[in-house]
Amino acid sequence: MAEVEVLSDAAILIDGERIAWVGPRSDAPRADASVEVSGVVFPGFIDCHTHAVFGAPRLDDQERRALGVDYKAIAAAGGGILQSVRDVRGRPEAELEALTRARLAALIARDRRRSR
Repeated sequence: MAEVEVLSDAAILIDGERIAWVGPRSDAPRADASVEVSGVVFPGFIDCHTHAVFGAPRLDDQERRALGVDYKAIAAAGGGILQSVRDVRGRPEAELEALTRARLAALIARDRRRSR
């Protein structure tokens, strides 16, 4: 995952819940007006869960995992969930509340934009 290939001007045709075709946009089968066009596809880049209340994101952990470092080694180096726990415990409650409110407001705004 450390080496990601970016395909420019590519297309994916999805039929129901199935990927039916992938290739250059110029070769894509014709679609009718009801087809939604998306600009970016990121399969597998999303963690299986998240928490609304947290201090700093664990971007270093994610980068190390992408480079093949196992979780035990990350934890042994001071990262992982214990780093998150230390970070949350070290922040004032008011700061955690402000961070959480800002994140939730951004999610709600994004959801509202999508539902228009």
